[in-house]
Amino acid sequence: MAYKNKGNALTKPQLQPGYTIENDGYGLLTSRLVYRVDQTRVESNAPKKGDPHPKDPRLKAWKVMWTRDQNDFGTITADYIGFAAGDSTTPIVSGIGVTQQEAIDTHISFESSIGGTPAAPINGATFDATGKFTGFPHSQATKDAGVVNLKAYLAPTLGFSGIVYVGQFINVQTLVDAIGKTSKDGMFTGLQLVYKKEAEWVIGSPGGAIGNWDQLFLDSVNYEEFGMVYKISYTVRYFAYGFNPVVYSRSP
Repeated sequence: MAYKNKGNALTKPQLQPGYTIENDGYGLLTSRLVYRVDQTRVESNAPKKGDPHPKDPRLKAWKVMWTRDQNDFGTITADYIGFAAGDSTTPIVSGIGVTQQEAIDTHISFESSIGGTPAAPINGATFDATGKFTGFPHSQATKDAGVVNLKAYLAPTLGFSGIVYVGQFINVQTLVDAIGKTSKDGMFTGLQLVYKKEAEWVIGSPGGAIGNWDQLFLDSVNYEEFGMVYKISYTVRYFAYGFNPVVYSRSP
């Protein structure tokens, strides 16, 4: 029996019905489309990286595969990615509360109830001629206060890790440049990496300065190209007493 071709010659890809566009809840859009075409025209007619989604120009093609089917048909499957609004997503953030060791003379209560001041030491604390705290040497006063050789304390802190997607590599570069810098509100180089509840986080910094030291510190940044966007994974450190601005500069 002779084979006969009838109907649409499928010289151009025909979009098949039933496609979906998914929003991950943070503003990242993804979609998968299926096309049918004559198998001799599959590769030359497949969507190219960066081609717009035929139904929603916010998405661009980034991954394409094709299959040569029976009866001279070819099936093209194209994945698209983009943003619901703007050029980035909102961050996906997780956090863990931990403690970290800090020098005892940085404790917020050091002057009032732990070691006092060079002019008025308490609990057997000693200071050198320049006013620098030198320790709690063994004495009756330090024994009575329970601070013999006390050098450090455990301060509560939070560690945040997050993922954000951006559309331009310049955003990746500027964020990498901000590693080691601080923020008062979770904004680093124009990207909101942590949502800080200002009223709940105000706390005294060492030396009596209230709310003057930034409490958030960009610790690390990792990135990879993910289709037509860049996936950035990062960590941000929170310290209740803040990071000394003499040592750490603020992120732009």
